[in-house]
Amino acid sequence: MNLFSSRTFRLLTPLLAGGALIAAVACGTTTETVVQTVIVEKEVAGDTVVQTVVVEKEVAGKTVIQTVEVEKIVEKSVVQTVVVTEKGDTVQVVVTATATAIPTVAGIEPVKPPSPQSGTNSAVIAIFEILDENGRGQAQSPDFLKNFGLAETMFARNSVTDATEPWLAKSWTIATDLSGATIDIETNAEFQWINDSGVVENFGKMTAEDVAFSMNDANATTNPESIHGQAGDFAGLWGAWNVVDADTVSFDFAVNPTTGKVLFDATWNADYTNESGQAFSVFSKSVFDSKGPDFARDNVVGTGVYLVESWARSDILDMVGTKAAGGNAHWKFTPKTDRIKFIEVTESTTRSALLKTGEVDVASIDPKDVPQFVQGGFLTSSTGGLEQVGIFFSGNLWETVSAVDGSPLTRGTFVHDLAWIGNPADAEDLQEAKSVRNALARAVDREAVNQKLLAGLGHNVEVMYVSVKHSRWQDKWNYGYDPDLAIEILRGENADWPINSDGNANYQKGQTSDSQQDQLNGNSFSVSLYAQGAGGGLGLGGEITDAAAGYWADLGLQVFTLKFSYVTFRPTTVGRTNTHPWVTACDKGNEAWPWHFPKGLVQTSLTRGGFGCGFEIPFVLDNYQRVAVEPDEAVRNSLIDDYVQYMYDEALQPGIVATPSLWVMNPIKVKSWDQGKVTSSGINRVWNLELN
Repeated sequence: MNLFSSRTFRLLTPLLAGGALIAAVACGTTTETVVQTVIVEKEVAGDTVVQTVVVEKEVAGKTVIQTVEVEKIVEKSVVQTVVVTEKGDTVQVVVTATATAIPTVAGIEPVKPPSPQSGTNSAVIAIFEILDENGRGQAQSPDFLKNFGLAETMFARNSVTDATEPWLAKSWTIATDLSGATIDIETNAEFQWINDSGVVENFGKMTAEDVAFSMNDANATTNPESIHGQAGDFAGLWGAWNVVDADTVSFDFAVNPTTGKVLFDATWNADYTNESGQAFSVFSKSVFDSKGPDFARDNVVGTGVYLVESWARSDILDMVGTKAAGGNAHWKFTPKTDRIKFIEVTESTTRSALLKTGEVDVASIDPKDVPQFVQGGFLTSSTGGLEQVGIFFSGNLWETVSAVDGSPLTRGTFVHDLAWIGNPADAEDLQEAKSVRNALARAVDREAVNQKLLAGLGHNVEVMYVSVKHSRWQDKWNYGYDPDLAIEILRGENADWPINSDGNANYQKGQTSDSQQDQLNGNSFSVSLYAQGAGGGLGLGGEITDAAAGYWADLGLQVFTLKFSYVTFRPTTVGRTNTHPWVTACDKGNEAWPWHFPKGLVQTSLTRGGFGCGFEIPFVLDNYQRVAVEPDEAVRNSLIDDYVQYMYDEALQPGIVATPSLWVMNPIKVKSWDQGKVTSSGINRVWNLELN
């Protein structure tokens, strides 16, 4: 039996929708409840807005003060409901801009906050994955070092205005011809490290040499051996970073060798060198020079708020504030909690269990499990943006020459005739694959996935990288859920892909029934889905992948889900050898990205040598390069509209759902956690975690 068949899924959905009743529960005994409706007319942009309601009708019971969380920044009326229970009392509604409003769900047993087991001025956090300690960009040091506070990058994002603000960079200047940039850096940041004896060693203050070394070590152009997560992104943006003087670095943007056009990207400091984006961490060059590359790789020596006290391999990370460890105070921040312990717990249900017993104070929890905690009084925190999860149809490598150096591109994905991959040398095959992708995009019930797996806390994603909640979204870009249309499209193909070019069947006939074969007019095929996004195969991403696979199987296809380690899968994204569709956020799948930002860098040959989504598209390359250099935001928005229309038509990256990254916190231990707003991490600004 297919647990995630469309029939099973549709049956479960009404039960969940019926249970997700938003309600406010009053304390004490009441004989009558008066419901006041508050309309918040004021724009919420990070500051707290307090609305006051005066109750004129007398009822029994106690006053209720309710905190209402607004799903996003609002520019229009938001209706909030307040339950009040006593005449003449003033009820305050505190409206806070957070990632997701958590509904009260009927029939769920609230979890009562337990007594914390952690020590004074320390907190324990359960997280899906920790990875290994790694302090070298070339060796793929974790992106989260800057978000944890163990290392730092050049810029940050203002959580209210979205403006780019200095961090390790103090100021910057762009050349008038957009050919390059100069950055003045902070000179008070210090490299500190706890040695094996528990003593803090100081490796001096940061200089331009450290900044240039760190970027050039990570960039695939300057270091072809780099496997940094953004090695290809950096290569597509700029060449070497150079030392101008002790506190100044400079660089030139990359140039298209064919056109001579400078590949300027207006988001270079709002994304690729920014806390909010997929940036690099600055490490000590003197440590690399004096202690060697192995030491630099195995130890994190940064300028962060916290130092590594101990880091067990993919298991437990203990961090301690620089001053609490016996070192110098951090140059910029004072951590609100001296000690943070992260423990890796891959299953959300286990993280929930640890939170219930008080063994951890904070945990990342799958959305469907969050309401039980919130109804019991637990607090929540997030990084402000919902992670998108969609299906990327790898293997569609339609560019023929490198956008970086003009050399011919190796493209081995057309050896076999796979249904979703269109050969650009064959117009008929291109159209056939386009039809298949459009059919599969319309075969997934996004709202059912949202209700079943996210407790209704997310929402649909139709085309990846843009939000259906954005004011520029147009309904014409909705795929909708229409399995009958999907079957009709697949039945109408005159396909060669049921049989591979080597004469072997593209599916095992014994694993699809005669009725399924008849349903598709003999056009069934085999397809595998790899689970990478939203926690991967062992997390929510695996469940979303199973759901999508179930819907596709109901069409009459033979579908497999792949759930092995991303470390194993990633080389196929770098080498452009993957032909499996995969469920992922693919670099920029986050609802917090502005509409006008350039889209699709990793969907072009600009990032060859580094990460790619699995397809390289001439239209995307042209659109990306035009948006990147366009100074007028209105024009950039219009160009992104063209990108969305193209991606909708081609169905290369249909979305499934946007899911919130929620941290649930024991209110007995934790007072607050302002994480700011980031687009490329589910966790941020750990130094702002404040305890009671």
